[in-house]
Amino acid sequence: MSNSWLKEWSDKKVELALRLNAGECGGSYAEAVIILCSVLSGIAADVWPGRNQDRKRFVELLIKYTAASFDCQKVSVPLLVGAIRNCGYIPLSNQIKSDLMPFGETRVITSSDVDKTIDELRVAYPEIDTATLKKNSYSCVLYEEIRSGYVHEYKPGERSDSWAMTRQDSSISYINRIDKPDRLIYFNVSWLVSLVREVVDTLSKTDPLPTFNAYSLWWLDS
Repeated sequence: MSNSWLKEWSDKKVELALRLNAGECGGSYAEAVIILCSVLSGIAADVWPGRNQDRKRFVELLIKYTAASFDCQKVSVPLLVGAIRNCGYIPLSNQIKSDLMPFGETRVITSSDVDKTIDELRVAYPEIDTATLKKNSYSCVLYEEIRSGYVHEYKPGERSDSWAMTRQDSSISYINRIDKPDRLIYFNVSWLVSLVREVVDTLSKTDPLPTFNAYSLWWLDS
């Protein structure tokens, strides 16, 4: 795959996703995110060919080939709270919620209101292992809740939803649902488009496209 072909190919998919998200041909958020996440999965498969590593290479692509401003390593605190509680660590879950989410249940929040870096959470809560923090990072949540949810079941995962309660310029926000104990994460299509373009632009600076036959230490495993 040449880099010029990669940009031309991805631009066509992005345009299709945006038009579907706008409702053309009966499209919706679902069709848009399936295409955008599949673009990322396809690129990751070219960079790290092989089987049984799709989640790891999808996450690795976002960690390795996006700027820090995209916050792909940032941790979703609302999802982290739920994950820790579901593992049985209820006092710790309640403490994090009290410390970092001192809001009423009806308040609509965005990523900038609550989410933290891995280093910030390590300092504040050293009892949380790194694997749990990374599993609740944007990059991993995007793969598990959006990419896998829509590709395998044609719906968002249990911890995400397909519509925003905030303004459309919020990249990542949270949804309040009375039938769910925790807020659900929402990834804006515009942010996903920017993410795809960032990956493609970064890879375009290297020619030919880098290819790794194996990876000794994935970010998710480190």
